[in-house]
Amino acid sequence: MLPSEYRLKKRTEFQYSYKHGQTKKFNEFSLVIFKRKDKLLRIGFSVSKKVGKAIIRNKTKRQLRAIVRKYVFNINRGYNLIFVAYPNITLLSFEAMNAKIYNGLKSLNLLKEKENDSI
Repeated sequence: MLPSEYRLKKRTEFQYSYKHGQTKKFNEFSLVIFKRKDKLLRIGFSVSKKVGKAIIRNKTKRQLRAIVRKYVFNINRGYNLIFVAYPNITLLSFEAMNAKIYNGLKSLNLLKEKENDSI
């Protein structure tokens, strides 16, 4: 589970981020990025019924949270990030999903620079 201070919790926070943020699409997921005025980081996850039944959706959300939890301290502050899963994300293994999310965050320059970037 993500630490509480990093979670998007309220429906209004999600709606505001969707409305005013930018969406970057990848093959298996998209990332809604909203630049905050303060230096807080909030992360949310959206997995619709198109992905699968409840068991599949919950498993996908657990996997996404576990992956993002590894990178939460390396993500630049001042953003609301919403990970929106597409149906073909269920075809990926956990390691492949990890690589896709890492590469997506890195390509959008959301990760802090450090000497030894690795997956």
